[in-house]
Amino acid sequence: MPGDSGVSGKPLNRLKQQRESLIMLKNRIITIIALLPIAVSAILFLPTNIFSFFIMVCVAVAGYEWARLSGFGNSVLKFLYPVCLVVLGLILWRYEIQLSLGSWLYWFALVWWALAFFWIVLYQQGLYVGNISGAMKLLVGVLVLLPPWYAVTELHALTHQGPQLVLYAFAIVWCADIGAYLIGRQFGQRKLASRVSPGKTLEGVLGAMVAVMLLALGGFYYFDMQGLALAVFVVITLVAALVSIVGDLYESLLKRYAGVKDSGSILPGHGGMLDRIDSLTASMPVFVFAYLCWLA
Repeated sequence: MPGDSGVSGKPLNRLKQQRESLIMLKNRIITIIALLPIAVSAILFLPTNIFSFFIMVCVAVAGYEWARLSGFGNSVLKFLYPVCLVVLGLILWRYEIQLSLGSWLYWFALVWWALAFFWIVLYQQGLYVGNISGAMKLLVGVLVLLPPWYAVTELHALTHQGPQLVLYAFAIVWCADIGAYLIGRQFGQRKLASRVSPGKTLEGVLGAMVAVMLLALGGFYYFDMQGLALAVFVVITLVAALVSIVGDLYESLLKRYAGVKDSGSILPGHGGMLDRIDSLTASMPVFVFAYLCWLA
């Protein structure tokens, strides 16, 4: 009977979704196992110049995906845009001391992520759902992708525990992701921003903060933080974790405008490069800027 096929189809659809979720989770785990040792080794053992080039390659790939999300998927601009990012990065690295470009870049990034946060809030409340032009998105991409590259490079170049601090800054995002996934999947009920990213929950945010707090406990012991420096270190860590969520949400908003699920397919189980580094694009400038101002 027609009704029977509809009822029996629902369990089949659920089984299919569960099977797809398991396959995706398996692919995510395999990708993490393959890439994590490479990332950690690059951070800890590569000279800063080579490490900076390694990060710039990731930025260029993300730039290619950003151009596609900005509406230039069928244009030669999607190939030119990452080239332009690399050229801008080289100019910045060459002349930032003479022109003090680095400090300006941090401020631009901070202002942009504040604006992105309010944009997300307005979109979630249904007060603003309009899109911006593709050209403006390309300009925004510079503010999203170049500051984290510069911040990571500058932090790595510090003579005192620079590579270890970079690894810690990356670990903030990694721990936040793991904590949010585990707690959100098990206990998540209240949506964080249902219109922007339906899968994220307030319980997941709490899980992320707990995981990052545990990381901070180990971090200030390893870096021998004491007194006021200890409190500042913990606060910076928690703020960086919160800002990383904004980076994740903004990329989700960009994909919603573009009508796609992932920014690309270069990383099995994760999607594109931009899907993997979206949180880092927001958290790294904030963490490094705050660390250099108050703890360096």
